[in-house]
Amino acid sequence: MITKRDLLRSAALAAITVTAAKSIPASAQAKAEWPNLIEAKAINIELKDAHVKQAVDYAANEGITWVVLSNGAVWRLYCLKFGKPIDKDSCF
Repeated sequence: MITKRDLLRSAALAAITVTAAKSIPASAQAKAEWPNLIEAKAINIELKDAHVKQAVDYAANEGITWVVLSNGAVWRLYCLKFGKPIDKDSCF
């Protein structure tokens, strides 16, 4: 079972390679044990609905279920539901 700690550790490792306001998708082949996408924003950027939509769209286009959105201070985890339309649940 994947724990919250496992998710945050994987997210933190992937986020280390992200520069301010630049996103880098991290896939299962890139040192993660589960398919995921990390969307990172600069720490001075307040996370808004548009950022959530952007991250969800990126993940949906790649068939990725788990999305982490962060500005370094605030971390959000979403689980995509692949239906029509594509939806998401906020996990924390």
